[in-house]
Amino acid sequence: MKELIIAYLQTHRNFYEGVALYDQFGVNRMLKAQFRKIGETEAIKKTLFEELRKLAGLTEMEFKSLKRVAFVAAPRVVPIAPKVYDDDQLLALAYKFGITVDELVSDETAEKILSHEDYQDQIEELTEELSAAKTKYCQVPEAVKKTIRFREDFPFLNAPDCPDELKVLVADMFRAYDVFREAHEKLVNMPDNASFDEAFKASQTAVENYLDNREMWDELEYYKEKGEILGKAECLKSLMEKKEISALSDLDLTKQISNSRSNISKAKASLQAAENDEDKAKAETNLSKWETRKALLDTELETRK
Repeated sequence: MKELIIAYLQTHRNFYEGVALYDQFGVNRMLKAQFRKIGETEAIKKTLFEELRKLAGLTEMEFKSLKRVAFVAAPRVVPIAPKVYDDDQLLALAYKFGITVDELVSDETAEKILSHEDYQDQIEELTEELSAAKTKYCQVPEAVKKTIRFREDFPFLNAPDCPDELKVLVADMFRAYDVFREAHEKLVNMPDNASFDEAFKASQTAVENYLDNREMWDELEYYKEKGEILGKAECLKSLMEKKEISALSDLDLTKQISNSRSNISKAKASLQAAENDEDKAKAETNLSKWETRKALLDTELETRK
């Protein structure tokens, strides 16, 4: 696996060949679906290469310093035999009995199921099925077990009417956790003679990504309970703003671009007139908000030309 991925990253990095590699070796089903559904964009390509980097066990520095080889055919992704487990099958069987997959593969649960009067005419079939499920689950990597538990916690993610914003949020949530984990590990292993700036940067990265991850987790919990988007996570705010802008008429889009210019001018004036740190911070936040808004509006206008 490592050799195939590194060979791919050293060549032309064709997006769809990279997706095929991740389909073969990756474990995150939601990312696989996202790569196929959204297709080739700069943001998605960046996520794909980052996931492949981690699968190959490359550090960020090793990835950045990889020597690209010109005029060499990209590695062929050789089909491999089907895995000995199927998490969809495990989830379906657990759902059939109204239990979790962890409960499904326990000997105590198997005994209860097989002793239930409703299943006495299916003893032989169920015994074989439960035994196979337990064998499969024992062979599942821990990363896949976590994915299964995650899908059980938030089953609406597989529903046809699940908002696309939440599917993108999940990918961002996993990525924030990975960044947090790497930064935390770096902090734990940081030598005593490390510089203050290095330690501060790692601490800041760990804290910010941990908070981002928890904020996105709260979004999923809220949707599970209420059936609607909370919209407090920064990544969701941006996605929902883009969706709102894309629904504007051409006339309204033009009006909002003009309005954004006016608000940016006002925010700059407020920043220059700020007399204390609190007023300055408020003005900077307001300016950043309107500059971001105008950038999104301008991007939408360009796509319509």
